[in-house]
Amino acid sequence: MSKPRSYNGVREARHHLERYFRALDIDDTEEKVQTTVMYLSDTTALWWRWHYMDGCDVNTWEKFKRELKWQLFSKSIKDMAMINLRRLRHKGNVLEYVREYSTLMLEIPKMFER
Repeated sequence: MSKPRSYNGVREARHHLERYFRALDIDDTEEKVQTTVMYLSDTTALWWRWHYMDGCDVNTWEKFKRELKWQLFSKSIKDMAMINLRRLRHKGNVLEYVREYSTLMLEIPKMFER
């Protein structure tokens, strides 16, 4: 299993981390948080630094994911994903279109509940 890539909020990176934890049999939630923090980059690293300096109480994996999701999936990000979804056009390779569509759908939490 390869080491996780840096994590900048992209959903695929989070799933890669989850697979990494399973492969290494990491069950301890605090260890998951500390391992993930080492791979944060860009906006997510900045978010963690601010959060940590404010007396961070995020010590479980579930709470960490929830806080990170709340931070990254603000209304403007969801709105941008909706705009990009409306603009999406099939122009060539079907696989590329499906990949782009799927990525956009994952960027919009609870899309099917709308």
